[in-house]
Amino acid sequence: MDRIIVPCGSCGQKNSIPADKQHLGPKCGRCGRPLDLQGRAAAVELDAGSFDRFIQSPRVPVLTFLYSTTCGYCTQMAPVIDRLASRYGGRLAVGRLDVNHNPVVAARFNLRGVPLLLLFRNAQVLQRFEGALPESQLIEVVERVV
Repeated sequence: MDRIIVPCGSCGQKNSIPADKQHLGPKCGRCGRPLDLQGRAAAVELDAGSFDRFIQSPRVPVLTFLYSTTCGYCTQMAPVIDRLASRYGGRLAVGRLDVNHNPVVAARFNLRGVPLLLLFRNAQVLQRFEGALPESQLIEVVERVV
């Protein structure tokens, strides 16, 4: 399981947070204060088993990036997705799903091509974006929902 290390802004304690739980509002293990994930959060690699649990976050909107490792546009968008995860850490959960290894999830969303970006709130699709989008356009969309 991937983990991120987040120092507490209050007491300096280094906290190890499971990457797939970073959107649940982690708190410092020593002093109990909320941890600031901005600049430290990362996109979470999802699979068919973790996808539904991840998109049901009641705390923050969720952006999922459905991709294929053989897609050139997906490869170009991957760093953009990573930057969004880091920039909006704590205010937006970002996950990735390889559709080649998880065709059942892809079929649920009537996938016609990759990349596919799905923006959720409480497991409900708010917006759907097919194809590569410029980073500036994604930022505008995210700013409206966080």
